[in-house]
Amino acid sequence: MKFRTKIDWWIGLVISFLPITSIWMIIRYFQIGGITNAVIALVMLIISISVVPLFFITYNLNEKELLIKLGFFNTMKIAYDSITSIKETKNPLSSLAMSIDRIEIKYGKGGCVLISPKNKQEFLKVLREKMEAK
Repeated sequence: MKFRTKIDWWIGLVISFLPITSIWMIIRYFQIGGITNAVIALVMLIISISVVPLFFITYNLNEKELLIKLGFFNTMKIAYDSITSIKETKNPLSSLAMSIDRIEIKYGKGGCVLISPKNKQEFLKVLREKMEAK
């Protein structure tokens, strides 16, 4: 079962602000002839575009494990039998979540991840069912 990430409007706005501001700065600096500043803004744009995959995080609950997918290439796998605790949280630490309405999953020997599926209660129900089946 696949769940998309929940995106708080203000987090989306803040993350979108960086590339938009960088594009504006590039255009503005080229207009006034500030090539050095335009290059700096271009570097900022490239760096800020790296956050775009955060808008496309998915959480897949397959038969044996939770797969957290960030973009096309990054996948984190957590086996159900390695999960030691699950709790709802509002922890603001940096994580694979675009919302403060999060789930903290502890696994293995000290591993921890914060996620924010759109339909949190259904996600928790399915996750607990899959964990009990193992």
